[in-house]
Amino acid sequence: MYYTFSTIAQVLAGFLALSSVFILSKTQWYSKIQLLNIKAFVSGREQEYKYDKLSGYIFTTYIQKLNDVVESGLPSQANYLFEKMLLDDTAKQHNIACIYKAEYFFNNIKKLEANKQRLLFMTVISLIIGASTIIFSIIVLSLVNQVFVSHCFKIYIALGITGATCCLVIMTIAIILSMYDKTKYLTLEKLN
Repeated sequence: MYYTFSTIAQVLAGFLALSSVFILSKTQWYSKIQLLNIKAFVSGREQEYKYDKLSGYIFTTYIQKLNDVVESGLPSQANYLFEKMLLDDTAKQHNIACIYKAEYFFNNIKKLEANKQRLLFMTVISLIIGASTIIFSIIVLSLVNQVFVSHCFKIYIALGITGATCCLVIMTIAIILSMYDKTKYLTLEKLN
């Protein structure tokens, strides 16, 4: 019983540390791709407005603010700007093609954000279960003499193994889902 609970705590601690590094890098990747979508939209519109001064005037404010979002590195700030642009009737009247492109990029950004939030949610659940299981294992280890002589020691082992399994399964599913992410995105390289 001592070896079981010490192994559970060690394996979970190592797995949570290793998988957290992967999850952190994946969430940064999602943010980077969101910023690339914003940058692709902005750079494409700047080229159009050199030739169409009226539409350019209407969209200049949006483009400048989206440029600020790219420079800040916080893609979530673009949501409000895209929503406002898509609801702007004047913009729709002057350049409906630009509105369609904005809708395309905004949908990509929302899909990426949804995937990032799903990944973070699963990670938090896994971390809570894992930390609880580690704490439970440490408590049982400190009481190993009393627990071993009681008739409930099989229940303690089952609880420890169940917690570890749940943590490992949830985190593994999160990692696999993030690796096989089929989100379409447009980068600057594909734009050219």
